[in-house]
Amino acid sequence: MDFPVAVALAEFVPTLPVGTNWRYEPKLDGHRTVMWREESTVRLQARSGRDVTPVWMDLALAGLEMLPPNTVLDGEAVIYTGGKIDFAAAQSRAASTPARARRLAEDLPAHFAAWDILLHPQLGDVRARPYDVRRALLVDLLHEYDVQPPIQAVPMTDDPDVAMTWYQQLREQGVEGIVCKPATSVFRAGRVWKKIRHSETVEANVVGYTGPATRPRTLAVRLPGGRIALTQALKAPLAAQVAAHLATSAPVRTTHTGGETYTKSDPGLVVEVLAGTTRHAVVFPVKFVCSSCKDAVWRTSIGQRACVTLDPAEGCSLRRAAADEQLRGWPMAAADRAHKAPCAPCATRTRRSWTRTSRPPTEARSADGYQGPSPQV
Repeated sequence: MDFPVAVALAEFVPTLPVGTNWRYEPKLDGHRTVMWREESTVRLQARSGRDVTPVWMDLALAGLEMLPPNTVLDGEAVIYTGGKIDFAAAQSRAASTPARARRLAEDLPAHFAAWDILLHPQLGDVRARPYDVRRALLVDLLHEYDVQPPIQAVPMTDDPDVAMTWYQQLREQGVEGIVCKPATSVFRAGRVWKKIRHSETVEANVVGYTGPATRPRTLAVRLPGGRIALTQALKAPLAAQVAAHLATSAPVRTTHTGGETYTKSDPGLVVEVLAGTTRHAVVFPVKFVCSSCKDAVWRTSIGQRACVTLDPAEGCSLRRAAADEQLRGWPMAAADRAHKAPCAPCATRTRRSWTRTSRPPTEARSADGYQGPSPQV
């Protein structure tokens, strides 16, 4: 295996994936680092492949002292301040000169949180082995050679409840999320893992998109603070919903944000997004909000599309009703309300949703003349 190595990455997802094949690790807020213990020296590699040994010399010395030759570990270089992970301190160290890095290390020594082994001293390159096998090799090697802090393995669990406890309770200690890895996954370049990060749900105005209007890849959105950001890739259903409204947009105009080029769209489109609240500005599109009819397009518990009214007086109760187990597949729609007509794309989507429902739910007429399924909340 040659220096540098292309590292595996994680794709942001809005919810924790669950199942017997998933393994979970806390995501520490530091600098991605690969530690190469060679025959007579140690080299440290950044995610980009750059040699960063001079600024993490304290970790290099620890690796030289405790790790056996011909070992390569993947992990995170972190610095603790007052018992908490301090990304600003890690950033300051990474951006410093070697002389200044030595002075910083005297006050705030670094730690290496190892989560994978890529090269084993006896078995050689183990990247093609499943994650569970590599994890066992990592733990066994650290135990066999009595490796102590500042080098240690990150915690790992196969219990999603434990992972969510870490996610909810360790944020103040510098845990910015959870990395989720399939037990059978090999180590290869690209986004082969998943991750969840702390975020909040907000509505954002769509100002543009990337890709063709008939199948947009991402959206350019203006967040509440005014910043324009590109979302993560759109899933097929959401892309189709947005495309229906882009069909009536004005002629194509291109612009830029953060070095990315996107096509501007007419004002009026709104999406609900998960916007990262950590230092990472990840924006994940959740659902499309049609501003012309104020209906939110979302998915019910069994994955069917439904138009759900956002009328302030009734929206919350209707959304609760749609989530109720007894109302699975109920295609609530503004088209069913005499006093509130949806826009054309939403009306078309509603009709299609209704035709896919094999058995219409119980009908009831309310005092205001609304006829439709009876909410049971």
